[in-house]
Amino acid sequence: MTTKTEYADVVIVGSGAGGATLGGELAEAGEKVVFLEAGNDLDITYGSPNHYAGSQFFGDTLEKELFWHEEYSGFNWRTDMGECAGGGTSFYGGVLEESSPEDFEMWPFSFQEFMNYINLTKQRFHVSRWPVEEQSPYARLINNVSNGEFSPIQSAFNREPYTEYGVYHDKCRQCRFCLLGCKNNAKASAISVTLPKARWYGAEVRDNSLAVRINTDWTGSRVTSITYLKRTKTSELTETLELRIIYAKKFILAAGTMMTPMLLHWSGRNGEALANSSGQVGKNLRGHFCRHTMGVIPRQDLDTYKGQVVELSDQYRNYDKGYLIEFNMAAPPAYMGMLFEVMTPEIATKFIGVEYKRFLRKYGQLMVATPMARSLDDGFTDNSVLPHPSRLNKYGLPLPHVHLVPNTQEAIWIEDAAAHAKGIMQLTDADPQHIWSGRIDAVHKKGTCRMGTDPSDSVTDLNGQCWDLDNLWIADGSLYPAPLMANCAFIIYALAYKIADGMLGRQTIADSGAEDDSSADDAGCDQVGNGTQKPGLLKTMKRLF
Repeated sequence: MTTKTEYADVVIVGSGAGGATLGGELAEAGEKVVFLEAGNDLDITYGSPNHYAGSQFFGDTLEKELFWHEEYSGFNWRTDMGECAGGGTSFYGGVLEESSPEDFEMWPFSFQEFMNYINLTKQRFHVSRWPVEEQSPYARLINNVSNGEFSPIQSAFNREPYTEYGVYHDKCRQCRFCLLGCKNNAKASAISVTLPKARWYGAEVRDNSLAVRINTDWTGSRVTSITYLKRTKTSELTETLELRIIYAKKFILAAGTMMTPMLLHWSGRNGEALANSSGQVGKNLRGHFCRHTMGVIPRQDLDTYKGQVVELSDQYRNYDKGYLIEFNMAAPPAYMGMLFEVMTPEIATKFIGVEYKRFLRKYGQLMVATPMARSLDDGFTDNSVLPHPSRLNKYGLPLPHVHLVPNTQEAIWIEDAAAHAKGIMQLTDADPQHIWSGRIDAVHKKGTCRMGTDPSDSVTDLNGQCWDLDNLWIADGSLYPAPLMANCAFIIYALAYKIADGMLGRQTIADSGAEDDSSADDAGCDQVGNGTQKPGLLKTMKRLF
């Protein structure tokens, strides 16, 4: 195996929500940024036959290893990772809930102290909450039968097109295929918003580049380089490997909740993880436990899959009850693919052969709710991601071993949430015999490299800088010091902007009015590469006449 040496100002491991966002800010500031992305780079050229989402099939997300599953302790937990440019944001629905003030009670800063970055993220990602009137007939039905309890969720689906950093973002077509990626670039995500900014300012993406070790100087207090494997596929089952070492001044880990702590463990000495004087690397894994609940609406005039993706949530109206419910988050192919994954064995056996075919004919009436229990802990949990004692990947490195179980209160909330979802479905006159809930699943896994103010119980400070290494930062969901109720991508984006300010010694201020629906404010505007706005023709004409 040959070895190649490279140099950069900043090396970022991972190009997902945190890495791409932070990389864009650093590249704009003049840093030479190189991303090490374990998966494939993806083409997002609008209208191109090579657009990654243009001819995507649901099975591709598994066959091309864009997602991966691993069995831990008898459960097939999904990793919530997308091993590709943009990470999981490239495929998951664009739910961008900002969370609530109560969420931050156990964080080292308050919701209000963080509000500037929340508003900045709304502005940069064109976040909006589409009104009920613009939702599909099915969404309005759920809103009506629940007496307004379920209403539009905050998302980043464009209500108007715009161009930014050389990327054209079309208006959302409400086609509901977001889990396969958006060929119209209508869903704001790391791959469509912040990674193009990084590239615009000269950042490079080294795809199929798996980081395997962080190297330090003799004192162990400063990172000197990262060793990675440049993988070139030669067939379906074979690849060639080139060992590369890249040197830089600053290093950022943004490989996600699972792989960031694993890389620190792979890089340690004498069985101890790197940057682990607190003993918290890989500890305190948290997530949202759920039981996907499905039913069939007895109406032929409504297609549940048509309309705005992730149409409805309860906007925390059940926050004190301990759970959040979302209705119909994706297109039928995604649900058909996950049916057996979430079904209990008893239910799955009823859907073999003819019975399953008959069910598939009702895909247009399939209702799917995701009742999620609030993650409950005091900032420290027994759940963890640590090196497996015996299982290795194909490169001889320990695989993650995950301990992830709901506590007593979370288990109660899961059942309460599933019962609530079933109740809403029954209000649509769905047949109770055709309403069921799957086994316990876990989504939005976060934590494992918690931030804090005390080096004895946290891995990084409030700006994501590791206590033990003066030129290593972390910028992904592993930073979460305590759980949130809502989906997590939005806060990862916001944290990345905060970390960028800390690294660059600045304070970015969101534009006034950023709390409003920015996508509506920006309608008719084009955006130039430096991030500033210039009035579009439509808006100019309105001002003149």
